[in-house]
Amino acid sequence: MELWIALGVMLLMGLLILGVGIFGIRSQRAILPARLRFLLGLFGVKEVTGSAAVVIGAGQCLAGGLLILGALTGPFWAGSLADDEDPPVAASGAPSPPPVRPETPQEPSMRPPPDSAFSDDPDKSGSVDDDARAEADGAVSETAVAAPEQPQVAPQQSTVPTEEPAAEKPLPALETAEQPLPRIEYSAASLVSGESSRRGGDRDREFEEQAPEGGVLVGLRVALRDPARGPVEGVQAIYQVGDRYALGEWRGEREGPKQQLLAPPGYAVGEIRVRQGLFVDAVQLEYHRVDQQGLDASQPIASDWIGGSGGQEKQLAGGRFLVGLQGRVSEQLTSLGVQYLPVELGAPAEAFPAFSYDEGRLQSSPLLGKEAGQQFSDMAPPGALLVGMRLFQGENWGGALQAVQPIYQTQDRYVEGDVFGSPGGEGVLVLAKPGYAVAGVNARSGLVVNALQLIFQELQGVTLANHSAYTSQWIGAEGGSPSQAHGGGYPVVGVFGAYENDLLGIGLVAVERLDLKAPATAERPPMRTWTSADGRFQVQARLIEHTGGAVTLERAGGQQIEVQMDQLSEADQHYLRVTQ
Repeated sequence: MELWIALGVMLLMGLLILGVGIFGIRSQRAILPARLRFLLGLFGVKEVTGSAAVVIGAGQCLAGGLLILGALTGPFWAGSLADDEDPPVAASGAPSPPPVRPETPQEPSMRPPPDSAFSDDPDKSGSVDDDARAEADGAVSETAVAAPEQPQVAPQQSTVPTEEPAAEKPLPALETAEQPLPRIEYSAASLVSGESSRRGGDRDREFEEQAPEGGVLVGLRVALRDPARGPVEGVQAIYQVGDRYALGEWRGEREGPKQQLLAPPGYAVGEIRVRQGLFVDAVQLEYHRVDQQGLDASQPIASDWIGGSGGQEKQLAGGRFLVGLQGRVSEQLTSLGVQYLPVELGAPAEAFPAFSYDEGRLQSSPLLGKEAGQQFSDMAPPGALLVGMRLFQGENWGGALQAVQPIYQTQDRYVEGDVFGSPGGEGVLVLAKPGYAVAGVNARSGLVVNALQLIFQELQGVTLANHSAYTSQWIGAEGGSPSQAHGGGYPVVGVFGAYENDLLGIGLVAVERLDLKAPATAERPPMRTWTSADGRFQVQARLIEHTGGAVTLERAGGQQIEVQMDQLSEADQHYLRVTQ
C-alpha cells in the first residue's frame, strides 16, 4: 500500500511540474519556488521572463516528464526487486527457524494478597471477623440512607455564542446618472464578438447579450464563491442609456452577495481584464472618457480587482464602445468576453497640412523582437504620417500578436496600409486623437511580439510636441521583455518587421524634416484603365468620388458609372487607397 501511495504522489508531482513548465513556456514568465525568488530578489531580479523563462520552463517539463515516467513504470521495477529477494537463511545454511513469539506479560492481579484483611479466604481473614464485617456493613448502609438528598439541577445550555452568517452589504443604488452619455445607434449585424478569456467545456452554458437600444456598458455586478479568493460565480452587466442605468440579466448558477463596479460620470467601460484559470478568478474594469469620436483612452481609470489572485491575467480589448457581454457559465463563471462596435475610419476630425519630404532624410529605428521569418516594409503615401495601427491577436502564447496593419493620415483622410502577418480574426484599431500622430511604440517581446502600445504626440506645424505625449492601451498578451522604438522626436512615415505564424518583430521609419507644400490648384483626376475583379471587363474613365465602398467613375463622354470597390481589381483598389 505504501508503494502505491508513493507512486501516486510522484505522479501528481510530475503532472504539477510539467504544467508549470508548459505555462512558463507559453507565457514566457517563469514560475519559481519562493526561496529561489527571494535569492534572485537580492540581486535585483524580480521576475524571469523572455528566453530565460522558456529555458527554465523546458527544464521543468523535462523534470516533470521524468517523474511521470518513473511513476508509471514503478510497479514493474518494484515487482522485479521483490522477485529477486531470497528467504532468510541461517548461518549453517538451513532455513531459519520460525521466529519465536514473545511472551505476553501478564497483567498484575487485582486480588488482594493472602495476608490482606479483605482476603476472600475465610481462614486468612486477618483481624476482621464476620461480626465486625456485618457491623461495618450496617454502618455503611445507615450512612447511605442518611445521606441528604441532592437537589436536581437542570442542565444548562451552552453560553458560547454561535457565529451568524454576515448580512449581505447593500449595493449602491443605481439612480439617474449624473452625466448623460450620447445614445449609440447601431445594428446587431455591425457588432463584433471579441475573443473570450477561455473556450470552456462542452457542458457549460453559453450566454450572449447586448445593451438596450442606444446603451453602452458602464459597469458590472460580480458575485464570488469566496470573497477573498474567488472564483467568480456570476456577473451582471450595468448599461447606461442617456441619463439612466439599466441592468442586464444575471449570468450564473447562484445569485449570492454581489459587489459593484461602476464607471465615474462621463466614462464607460473601455476594457475588461480577468484572471483566468479553470474558471474566472477575478475581474477588473478600465474606464475611458466618452467623447464624440468614441472612447478616449489617454487618461484611463482602473477599478480594483474583485476576486482572487490565481490564474493568468488576460485583457479583453474592445473597440469604439462595449455594448454587450458573452461567455460560458457552469457552477462558476467559466469564461468572459465582450461585444463591441468596431472603430470606423471616417474622415479625420482635424486635417493635416500638405507635407513633402526628402527620402534621403529617412531613418529607421532598431527592430523590436526577432529578425526572422518573412520580412515586410510599408511606407506612407506621399504627404501622409502614421497615426495608428490595427493589431490582430491570436491564440498562441496566451494571445500574442499575429499581424499588424498601419494606418496613415494624409490631409483630411485616412489610408489603410497592407496587413502583414496572419490576422485570423477582427483586429483592434488603435488610432491617434485628432491632431496627433505616432511618435513611437512600446513592445513586450521574446520569441514573438507579445504586445504593443503606441505613443502619440501632437503635431504642431511640421514637428511633434514632446510635452503632449500620451500612450494607448496595451494590445496583446502578458510576458516578454519590454523595449521601445521611436522616431527620435521626428514624425513616423513607415513600419517594417518580420512575421511567420506570429508577429516576430517590428520597427519604425521616421523622417528628420517635413516641408509644407503650397496649396495645389484643383485638377481633374487623369483618365486611366479600370479593370473588373475577374479581369473580364475594362473601361477608360477618371475617378470622380470614392465614398465608403462605392466608387463613381466618369467616362470620356461625361457618362458616370458607379461600382463597388470590391468589384475592382487589386491594382485599382490599391490606387484608390493611396490616391483618394
